[in-house]
Amino acid sequence: MHDSIGHSLIALRMHLEFAENMIEANPQKAGEAIVKAHDFSQKSIKELRKAVAVLKDQSVNSQIDLEELLNDMIESLQTSGKLKFTLNFDKEVESGNQDMKNCIYNSVREAVTNGLKHGKAQQFLINITKSSEKIRVIVEDDGEGCSQIKKSHGLQGIEERIGLLNGKVSFSSEKGRGFKLLAEIPVMYKTNAIKTGVM
Repeated sequence: MHDSIGHSLIALRMHLEFAENMIEANPQKAGEAIVKAHDFSQKSIKELRKAVAVLKDQSVNSQIDLEELLNDMIESLQTSGKLKFTLNFDKEVESGNQDMKNCIYNSVREAVTNGLKHGKAQQFLINITKSSEKIRVIVEDDGEGCSQIKKSHGLQGIEERIGLLNGKVSFSSEKGRGFKLLAEIPVMYKTNAIKTGVM
């Protein structure tokens, strides 16, 4: 990851320096160099986002308090003051292992991101409860909703993470009536070799 980002940034600098030197002598060549520099900048941004995602997952793995992580996420999104979150959290969930809590955190985060990005939601209801047999996670928003759900990479990622814990997840939505995620994870499960924190 580091080598890839470093290569792109070096190439970006070289093309910008070339464009700077050629801007008066050969504007066309300078323009072509700028286009290439733009491409390298986009590649660098993508690689950086991947690196940040990995670091975030590592940070989540090192934490124990799921409720605190969720509140931190909510607080970070409420900077504009336009969003409203209601979090109902069963503290019994904290007794689960870190793989399960990591899975729940990433799934809730993705559901909220999906609601903001695609549904332009302003209000979110997050319910996380635990019974003797399973943990139930519900994320509802008041976004635009849709008549037909097309599973994005993010929603597919949620299904994969929940599935690795032998859980089930469903998505429901109606046009103008928001979006809902319902996930159920058995308290006793066998984790596959793949880590649940993978984005």
